Amino acid sequence: MPTAKYTVESRWKPKNGDAALLVFATKKKQLFDLTAVPADFSGFNAPKDAGKVQVAYAGAFDKVSVVVFTTQLDDKSRRREEILKKVVVEAIGRADSENCKRLVVVCEAGSKGLDRAIHEAAVLGSYKFDKYLKKKAKPVPIVGVFGKTTVEAGKNFRPDAKLLAEVNNARDILNEPGSTANPAGVAATFRRHGIAAGLQIQVWNESKLKKEKCNAILAVGRGAAVKPRMVIGKYGSTRAKKHLVLVGKGLTFDTGGYCITGGEGMDAMKMDMGGAAATFYAACAIARLKLKIRLTVITPLAQNAISSEAYLPGDIIRTRSGRTVEVGNTDAEGRLVLVDALDVAKDLKPDIIVDAATLTGAQMVALGTDIGAVYGDDRLAKTLMKIGEESDENFWQMPLYKPYNEMLKTPIADVKNVGGRAAGSITAALFLSGWVPDKVRWLHLDIAGPAVFTDKVPYGKGLARGFGVKAITAFAEKISR
Repeated sequence: MPTAKYTVESRWKPKNGDAALLVFATKKKQLFDLTAVPADFSGFNAPKDAGKVQVAYAGAFDKVSVVVFTTQLDDKSRRREEILKKVVVEAIGRADSENCKRLVVVCEAGSKGLDRAIHEAAVLGSYKFDKYLKKKAKPVPIVGVFGKTTVEAGKNFRPDAKLLAEVNNARDILNEPGSTANPAGVAATFRRHGIAAGLQIQVWNESKLKKEKCNAILAVGRGAAVKPRMVIGKYGSTRAKKHLVLVGKGLTFDTGGYCITGGEGMDAMKMDMGGAAATFYAACAIARLKLKIRLTVITPLAQNAISSEAYLPGDIIRTRSGRTVEVGNTDAEGRLVLVDALDVAKDLKPDIIVDAATLTGAQMVALGTDIGAVYGDDRLAKTLMKIGEESDENFWQMPLYKPYNEMLKTPIADVKNVGGRAAGSITAALFLSGWVPDKVRWLHLDIAGPAVFTDKVPYGKGLARGFGVKAITAFAEKISR
């Protein structure tokens, strides 16, 4: 979908219709090279409050018409990069509403990645999903001007561009209606994008899933007209020291089955494949960036529909591993498709497994819509939390409290797929842990809040955020060293 063209220059040479955003460290202290702007624009002050954007000048300059905004980042309660992203997104909107022909952001690259923050805000903040609009979007081009630090900014430009493109690919598939982004449609899109990124792709259809005894995936998707798929992507650096397997829940639309989801928020259930989007497009980014790691990504895709063939509460499913599950709730379907995929992952003998899923409403009750839950290996969880803070995809470690396994017991199967209202995110993680070998380091990411609820996302109200792509990619880079 459309996003702004972003380029890097060392100096702002005003053109007719330009809007420029001058970034300050404090109200009077510039955070840019004074030689990077015309001398007439070097004496402005910034707004009194951090994170505000104000018009410092609007009118003619050297026979062209320009608008100059100023902003300042002096806020001790938040990181500068976070504030900078928000003000750049605001400036994009204001430049667009004032019919400006270009937005120029003047700043220094800085040791803390201010240039990367501007680039991210430009590419993600100008994103539009206009596939079904008669009037197509024309995002305003954006230029980052970095003066003496332009070379530093240029070094980050190309790798960041590859990553941000995959974030927007994830947003596209999540914004797509469930009727077209069904298991077959998503599998075809994943296959096309995966091959383009350098992944080796396999797609398991219904027949292959039956042969592999992926009965849990098949049960969840049994009631839908379009039957389940599983997409497996592989990438292998010859210099790899570790094998990372990513597993992503791909419920292309979740009605809740016979335990139907409430009408409020049902339209957002097209985003119940947020885990699949995060893991698959992180895998694409990893391949494009040629990280020194061996990688496999596994995305089970199913639609949880209601029909005469749909699976029922009380059903008992024999999963691929041989373990049986009593279905206590058909709306706890994500963990069912994941356990078959985790069993496939186990056969690959990985060093680390990371699964991601829009799994439980309980995660959102506990952590809200900005923070994902992480369970599993303590050291890896702490690594991901630090990475998440740096990438503005925040996670908080939750306990795998084993006594709660009692809540998943049933006399008629090996395990039940729900444990009741209390500790719902924890019992879901405990359920999944039963399919992960003890010797394999494992993380489970429950991202129901940040992946699905879009009313307060930084890059477009009502649009998918693509949560997890940046953090998972950075995590792979960290463990590959």
